[in-house]
Amino acid sequence: FTSNIIVDYVGKITVEKFLGFYADFDEETKTATLLAYEEEPFGEDVVIPEKVSKSSNDESQCIEGNDYTVTVLGERIFESYSITSVIIPNTVTRIEDNAFEGCMLTTVTIPSSVIYLGEHVFVYCDNLESIIFEDTSNWAVYWYENPTVGTSVSVGNSVNNVTLLTDTYASYTWKKS
Repeated sequence: FTSNIIVDYVGKITVEKFLGFYADFDEETKTATLLAYEEEPFGEDVVIPEKVSKSSNDESQCIEGNDYTVTVLGERIFESYSITSVIIPNTVTRIEDNAFEGCMLTTVTIPSSVIYLGEHVFVYCDNLESIIFEDTSNWAVYWYENPTVGTSVSVGNSVNNVTLLTDTYASYTWKKS
């Protein structure tokens, strides 16, 4: 992680801890959509923060803070990164298309707060052995040509979920009703 050193107009020095994430901040709802991570990640383990603040230096940079709740992991945020594990907080409700495509993940837990998974979220994650849903009820998959009619899918088997999300229904949107 890097720090931004900010000197304001009266010479006060502030050090901001840059978390490596860039985001789109919604002022009305006080939520953040994480859009990108600065270059190849920081290591093999990722902990996604529950809350972040805007940097004074760059308003798209996330720093430590409690101003905005992280609710969305944006498209391709970790695509092809060599991360092996990720902790997703219970504040996240959406994981967008291709978010973890091609990662080295072995096990993922989808928190009960998540109600939407985009297309190809885990495609090409060749090391993936287990996808655990904290809440297994009421999941359905939707094909893009008919986005209003879903097919119910059982997500109780964490090993079977890998096949469902990387192959069988990889091109579908997943929604929890």
